[in-house]
Formats: sequence, C-alpha cells, structure tokens
Amino acid sequence: MLHRFVRVTALIATAITVMSLIACGDDMDTSEVVKTSETQESAPVNAVSVDGSIVPIESFNSKPTVLWFWAPN
Repeated sequence: MLHRFVRVTALIATAITVMSLIACGDDMDTSEVVKTSETQESAPVNAVSVDGSIVPIESFNSKPTVLWFWAPN
C-alpha cells in the first residue's frame, strides 16, 4: 500500500512540475503590450495628500502610485 502511495505522489509531483514549467514559457503575444519609459515627463501639477499637505507630482516619478479619489460629503 505504501509503495502505491509513493508512486501516486511522485506522479502528482511530476505533473505539477511539468505544468509549472509549461506555464513559464515565453510564447506570449506582445504585439498589444504598451511599453513605457522611465523618462516620461509628468505634468507640473501639485496634489493634496490625505493629511492636507501639498505634494508635487514629480515626487512620484518612476514609482508605483495609487490615486485615491473620494468625496468627504
């Protein structure tokens, strides 16, 4: 019984490994992908942070940024 368990476990592990390797392939169609450059200029605008301070937009260059729009009333 243990021998069968080892064989089934090895088969499942092999299947998972093969599927993982197939998923890592580089056959993705990149014709629709928009590529950006880190040298893009941002508009000279200031934003107001949650605590009310003024933050220049240039401070977010080349950094992942989340804009949160909300209305307090």
